[in-house]
Amino acid sequence: MLSSIAASSALVVAAAALFRHYQTRNIIAEVKESDTIKKGKIDEKTAVRVLYLPNPVAAKISEVAECPVAVLIHGLGGRMDQFSRILELLRPSTGLLLLDLPGCGGSDWKNAPHNWEAYTTDAIADLIQDIIDRTIGSNSKVVLVAHSMGSSIAVQLAIKLGNRCVGLCALSPPVEVHITPRQRKLISITPPILFDIFRYFDRYGGIRSASVSRMVAKSTRDSIRRAQLATNILVKSRPWLRYVYGFHCASAKEWAALNIPVAVIVGTEDQITPPSRCKLILKYREDIPAPTSYIEIPKSGHSLLIEAPQVLAAHISHFFETCDPRLSPVWQLNQIAATEGKWSLKNEAKWKAVVRVSGTMPPGDSKVKLCAIKTLRENDPEHSPPLLERDYPDITHVIDISHETPPYESTSFKRIKYFKLPTIAKVPVPEDEVRKFIDLVNNIADSCAPKVPVIAVHCHYGFNRTGFVICTYLIEELGYSVSQSLDIFKAARPPGIKHAHFIDELHLRYEG
Repeated sequence: MLSSIAASSALVVAAAALFRHYQTRNIIAEVKESDTIKKGKIDEKTAVRVLYLPNPVAAKISEVAECPVAVLIHGLGGRMDQFSRILELLRPSTGLLLLDLPGCGGSDWKNAPHNWEAYTTDAIADLIQDIIDRTIGSNSKVVLVAHSMGSSIAVQLAIKLGNRCVGLCALSPPVEVHITPRQRKLISITPPILFDIFRYFDRYGGIRSASVSRMVAKSTRDSIRRAQLATNILVKSRPWLRYVYGFHCASAKEWAALNIPVAVIVGTEDQITPPSRCKLILKYREDIPAPTSYIEIPKSGHSLLIEAPQVLAAHISHFFETCDPRLSPVWQLNQIAATEGKWSLKNEAKWKAVVRVSGTMPPGDSKVKLCAIKTLRENDPEHSPPLLERDYPDITHVIDISHETPPYESTSFKRIKYFKLPTIAKVPVPEDEVRKFIDLVNNIADSCAPKVPVIAVHCHYGFNRTGFVICTYLIEELGYSVSQSLDIFKAARPPGIKHAHFIDELHLRYEG
């Protein structure tokens, strides 16, 4: 009797284990690296996967080619793919260098060194410096962006690089974490299979397991939890143990040794590196002339890179400008504009290729409808004030937010009412000017009630500034989220807002 019960129990346990095995395999199968990350190549000298993305503006502006390159360093058990959600938001203004640390992500563990001393924080900093020198040049300047354990590596690396490092952005950095000699000894004799068993039970509960819950905020949606679970599953135990064995947490003295801009960014619900600890870095650096900023991202845990990528990218982009003004997207785009004569209709072919008028926004019932148009041109055979009135009888008003005098006479409108609210090109519209826009739209809506006015808004092409102010109206007055407003504008005016720093600013202004 007892033997049959034991056999039945064993079968149940085996069936449950098999089920969890296939469930785990399915979760791992969901992890698909972006096409950009797949371009990374194994460095034969170090067995590390490296990806270098040059600044796309450098080919147009020689001065940008001399700008610092951002080096992105992941944390314990991480991989470069964790940065994929912010890559395209950072790329417009800087070159990027990413790597999977030895034994992590797509790096070649088989040919990597297996001796424990190769994984000390100092040794990994030396390895990254060697990769930097061989990839972008031994005199190149860099800005370091590092997550968790990577922040301590970055501090060591910044000290080694000296004046070649112009800034360090630390995401969820560990502070005052110490590994004792006894703990190192225990780690060094822990069989990897024993640690694998611990990790297996730590993941019990899937996306609600302790393994996931300690890394993310309570309100984090399930899709992000699944991504975190997949990351945890993919961690290799052998290198993980070596990194912990060799870990040296950056000390107060080392943080104070960096006379460069430093930004500390942490989630308000971070259980691994809580804000109360991260704030100590401000104290360490209170006598340092170089600026130190501290930022908390609401409703985020330790995994900022996947929980709040848009807001995080916005903060990092702003930090880049602190390190070198030439890393500002606004500065770079204005340099391009100056060399290409962008604001005249000399760029007529591009202007002609843009769709005249977008769909109306928001969807459904509303007291006002907004649409985006490209600037009109007097006597143009396709897009002039008289033709807009003829072809779009529903449009009742035009708000011109271009900074310059438009290439048409506003008096050419006979039915449509024209308003001018000048804004500066390439710069996200300041809050006071957004307020003027919102007030104007509301005044128009109130004066037309109960009829619903259709207001056409334009800058030059009708994408960036125009999309920005329309999104702010949808957010502030109609209660849409940033993501919803961006999706609405994109659906009405494909491909939506084009400049990443405009999107960054929306997330930063309303969610950061």
